[in-house]
Amino acid sequence: MSQTEAQRKASREYYLRNKSKVSAYHKQRYLRDVEGNRAQRRAYAAENKEARVEYNRGWARKDNRDRPWVKAYHSSKSRAKKNGIPFDLTPEYLESIWTDICPVFGIELVVGSGAKSDASYSLDRIDPDKGYVQGNVVVVSFKANRMKNNGTLDDIAALYEFYSTLPPLTQ
Repeated sequence: MSQTEAQRKASREYYLRNKSKVSAYHKQRYLRDVEGNRAQRRAYAAENKEARVEYNRGWARKDNRDRPWVKAYHSSKSRAKKNGIPFDLTPEYLESIWTDICPVFGIELVVGSGAKSDASYSLDRIDPDKGYVQGNVVVVSFKANRMKNNGTLDDIAALYEFYSTLPPLTQ
């Protein structure tokens, strides 16, 4: 039986007026048969696996485009844990330093395109030894981060000095 628009609106209004009462009812109802509810959810998940996977993928893609700093947070936290690197970032901190333009090259950063490109965003550790800590990370393009890699400013200056002294190439 399908609800009409008016029924949905009335139901929503009731819920908004009685949130705690409705929540308590649903919690009590769930606790009456926890194992039965879990079995029902598992059966639904098994029967609708492909649809659930596709729904979750679509939701994740949209969330990554809307809030890329959250994906950057989770990715960097995972890398830090895997590599034993210090980590104290929060999604709120990353949002506060987030930029849509690469500060190095001035190009617009691409979010959620799938494959990494030079214009994809990247979280750079200014001093790689300090880890992913507040004040030691900046949002730059993948190209800028790849060029820096794990080098220090002295390393980058040495690269510049070397390549700037080479004679120009002739065709």
